[in-house]
Amino acid sequence: MNNTPHKTASHFCGDPGVNAMDEIGYCGLDCTVCVHARKNRDACAGCHQGGGAEDCYQRKCCEERSLDGCWECDEFPCNNGFFADDAWKGLCTGFCYVIKEVGKERFSRLVRKYMGDKVELGDYRYKKREDIVSILITDE
Repeated sequence: MNNTPHKTASHFCGDPGVNAMDEIGYCGLDCTVCVHARKNRDACAGCHQGGGAEDCYQRKCCEERSLDGCWECDEFPCNNGFFADDAWKGLCTGFCYVIKEVGKERFSRLVRKYMGDKVELGDYRYKKREDIVSILITDE
């Protein structure tokens, strides 16, 4: 995937006044906890704020269908973009599955509770969807 920013963003992850729910990517990644988004705010604004890769399949598809994220799609999960990439498929589909089940606000709270406020999302590459879901949805 091309990492060229989609467009210049006026707000960046974690900025005051930016709704945290708008910082959950179309693919399900929570930009508010991403250590890279928090460290390198000039380079990463999150896709709902105009950042992210210009050629992101999930963004293009969701924008064309007027969806807030892949979890709203009748065809979820598809085999395109991050969902076709073995490295990211489990994390992204797992996150989207949890959002679909509990909503974005509760999802965001679960990520912070069970993964932390600053997450190296790359540490969860190559995990299975079930592994990600089991981290976030537990028998409390």
